[in-house]
Amino acid sequence: LDWSQLLDFVAPVMLTGLVLEAIGYVFHARDLQRDGREGAVSWYEQVTTFGKTYRARNVLLALNVVLAMLLVIFQNASVTTLGIWAMLLLSVVITSVVSRALFYVLVIPTTMPGAFFWKNKGFEEHARATGLANMPQVGVVPNNH
Repeated sequence: LDWSQLLDFVAPVMLTGLVLEAIGYVFHARDLQRDGREGAVSWYEQVTTFGKTYRARNVLLALNVVLAMLLVIFQNASVTTLGIWAMLLLSVVITSVVSRALFYVLVIPTTMPGAFFWKNKGFEEHARATGLANMPQVGVVPNNH
């Protein structure tokens, strides 16, 4: 298996995915601002309280697109291309972690309008009462007694 051929094939696919992700963020931001209610509150928190994190995520996403474009333009298995791949993969992982963190910090549960998941005593009580706390991904410690 020639890894350079595989990387040459994956680069345009990755570029397409990153561009679609960026387009999705643009439309998501527009919809949050337009619809009001919980979405508008999340948008406001995202661009004020977590504004630097939000901007950093967007800058990283733009960097990812540029790096993927470079990989599409300069398709070969040179040391430079492998360095770009390494930077891109690291940046994509960081961008994904930041995006996921923003989601968990900013999402407003529909079962508790006006409430945020993160550090929300009301949601913690709700999660314990309904059994959600038994799922590790919820991030609420269940009652052990």
